[in-house]
Amino acid sequence: MLQYIKENLAKEQKAFYFSADSVYFRQSTLLEFVNDLYNLEGHRFFFIDEIHKYANWHQELKNLYDAFPDITRITYTLVLGKV
Repeated sequence: MLQYIKENLAKEQKAFYFSADSVYFRQSTLLEFVNDLYNLEGHRFFFIDEIHKYANWHQELKNLYDAFPDITRITYTLVLGKV
């Protein structure tokens, strides 16, 4: 994912990569986090790694799409099956 960002997005496009399994998300939601990056720093591209480890991730993604209709891209990784 980081390679894609480096090769395909210019620095001016304000892309942000983060991992959803960070301890930060024990006290904050994806929606709150993206809201701050969107409003305070102008990010419009979001790349979320390890989304499957975030509780209720599918509802949070829907909330992001609903709350920020002009976000250019939300890309995430998802692992299916037994780990």
